[in-house]
Amino acid sequence: MGDLTPGADEDFSMQDNRRGINALHAASVAQTVAAYEPNKVLHESPPEVAAVEKELQRESRTFLAQLRSGYCKGLNYWRNGVSVSVDNVCPECEQSPHDVQHLFNCPEKPTDMTPRDLWDRPREVVQFLDA
Repeated sequence: MGDLTPGADEDFSMQDNRRGINALHAASVAQTVAAYEPNKVLHESPPEVAAVEKELQRESRTFLAQLRSGYCKGLNYWRNGVSVSVDNVCPECEQSPHDVQHLFNCPEKPTDMTPRDLWDRPREVVQFLDA
């Protein structure tokens, strides 16, 4: 086995190595993200979450993340999938299904917000949902 130490004529440094590793990592992340299926709630690739979300309490951020995924334990849509003893109806208007789309279209709690606001306006969504 040969010597793996760069020779005097080679222009190699730890900084070059780090740059190479970073480039490989960035390419791998980009490839993985590009292969994601569309978001269940938006039916498209989701936008970045607004930076203001970092100012919210952890419990609220967790709730928003669950809503963005479409799998939220606060929705009867999800609860019905876990236990058939829970009806998939909205506790406010008694319409079905009680899912993320319905939260923004419930006739008992009208709003101009949309599911996209889970990403764009997290603070306002938390206030609207009393989360």
